[in-house]
Amino acid sequence: MNGIMEIRRQVRLSQWSAMVREREESGLSVQAYCEQAGIAAKTYYYRLRRLREAAVEQARSEASQPELVQWRAWRQSRKRL
Repeated sequence: MNGIMEIRRQVRLSQWSAMVREREESGLSVQAYCEQAGIAAKTYYYRLRRLREAAVEQARSEASQPELVQWRAWRQSRKRL
């Protein structure tokens, strides 16, 4: 993904995260919050799903990093032999 698209994605996710947090802090039901915010409940759930997918993607990426670092270290040690 190019830089601008990634920035746009991060901004969108940040806005959606704020929306979910606002809804939770309001104590309103999803339906009531959506009516007040002027969005469809379907849109709210779509954004929530995308946030969860992004969180899983990030967790997987972070979880795979130690293995990558270890593999690179191992490869470097093998080159020295």
